[in-house]
Amino acid sequence: MLTISNLILSQLDSDIAGVFLLDGETLVMRCCVGNHMAETARLRMRAGQGLAGRVLATSAPCTVQAYGDDDHISPHFNNLAERECARAALGVPMLVGGEPVGVLEVWRRDDRSFDEADVEKLTGLATLATIAIDNARLHDAQARSVAQLAAARADLQSQVDRLHRSATLQQDLLSVLVLGEGLPAVARTVHQAVGCGVAILSSHGDLLALEPTSVDGHAIRDAVGPRAARGPTTFRAVVDGRELWAQQVMAGNDRLGVVCVLGEEGAEDQMKVVAGQLALACALHHLEQRAAHRARAAARDEVLWDLVRGPRSHRVAAISRAERLHVDLHGPRLIIVGHLNLGAVAESEGWDTKTNNSARSLVRRVAGAVTERHRGHMAGVEGDRLVVLASAEVEVGPLISELRNDLQALPSVRTWWGTSTPHNDPLALDEAFDEAEVSATVAQRLGVERTLRFDELGVVRLLVGGTGGEQMTTFVEDVIGPILAYDRSKNGELLQTLRAYFDADCSQKVAADMLYVHHKTLSYRLKQIRELTGLDLHGHADRMRADLALRIHLVAERSSNPR
Repeated sequence: MLTISNLILSQLDSDIAGVFLLDGETLVMRCCVGNHMAETARLRMRAGQGLAGRVLATSAPCTVQAYGDDDHISPHFNNLAERECARAALGVPMLVGGEPVGVLEVWRRDDRSFDEADVEKLTGLATLATIAIDNARLHDAQARSVAQLAAARADLQSQVDRLHRSATLQQDLLSVLVLGEGLPAVARTVHQAVGCGVAILSSHGDLLALEPTSVDGHAIRDAVGPRAARGPTTFRAVVDGRELWAQQVMAGNDRLGVVCVLGEEGAEDQMKVVAGQLALACALHHLEQRAAHRARAAARDEVLWDLVRGPRSHRVAAISRAERLHVDLHGPRLIIVGHLNLGAVAESEGWDTKTNNSARSLVRRVAGAVTERHRGHMAGVEGDRLVVLASAEVEVGPLISELRNDLQALPSVRTWWGTSTPHNDPLALDEAFDEAEVSATVAQRLGVERTLRFDELGVVRLLVGGTGGEQMTTFVEDVIGPILAYDRSKNGELLQTLRAYFDADCSQKVAADMLYVHHKTLSYRLKQIRELTGLDLHGHADRMRADLALRIHLVAERSSNPR
């Protein structure tokens, strides 16, 4: 463009010459010779502004004889023309395919004007300049294309190399997994193939494998461990001055741990690929372990239900299978049963299928945790019932507290627990199950929060257990039947008063406070009860009969209206 500008200056015997090129919708001075003012070399204008702007707008040559006095052009640059002492000016368009790409413009500082010959000459120079500039642009575009193709080829080759290394590494890792050599062998395989440091951490931040052993595992654990359970899927850190790339090991939405790759600066692409392959191998390892664990859990579950509910032949076979699962059934054992109101909560809160399945999966995991934490125990879930087979030496209270804590993730769900008496014969575990089931049923119907033992239920277990029901109904009717009839006919509160009286350990004052009535009102109601039933509530025998009748009635009432 400098050559073109100088050629225009000499060929048209001018004082100033410039080349404007179009940048978007703006003409920009790209080269200028002969100017006195620096502003002239930095001129920018849009269509219709000044002489060059008029040429751009009309795509036709334009001349002025006195720049500041000509009404055909806008006055935007009159001040600059005055400082340049420019008088006559000529501009012609630079066209490619009929579309303007720029403007050539010349100025004279004396009184000579530009004629038709000057217009024709500058138009010819504009054509040559356009061809030269367009060729230069095409050349630059071609050079850029060649460079881009070369870069693309290099990138493609790099990707091919990475894919080859990735495929080879993946094949090696699959071989390790098939042989069941574990996570240390996985880490060693990656280190030998790539040469980088490798660390594998659990979801709790514990170090599971490290290669080579010279790598500072404690530093990696300190840098990565806190983000193992809640960090992003991939993240970077610096350990001992080396770049570390960490990636979560995922199976669905479950976080199983973190893999870490230590590399050199500038090897980010390789580290990402290696970390991805390592994470995949670790996920497959975890899934294989999980499948094996589920198979063992399913086998234990089948043994448990055969022991507690199967016919004798199934119980005999289950005892043999339990030995193969390393479950010792020798010595006294007991059954713990927990009732959960999962179904009722799901209905009242309108759980969808996903929420319901998630809640029941949690209960199954809680049962599975019993087997993992307590050697020799077995646990299973059926419907809204959780069953544990444990040694009679187990501390039942802490075990059930542990289960309740694990179930706190379901805040709306309540639990009621019952235990059997110890049984020495494994073939009698079906009886133990029935005992624990009765105990849990009584706890649920009475709304008792503590764990009930079968041997403390007394007469109440006869009704819940399915025996003596007719006799118990007759007993209740004989003792408190008149009270029930009175309350039904008079809409009275005598039964509630009697319950409060016994709950207050037969203290009239405490019972009156519990019922929010005057003590004289309470005395009157107790007198009515005595008159209706003939019970002497000051005597131990009548108190015991009335209290027992009340408890049996309560169990029967809640049996027909379970929570």
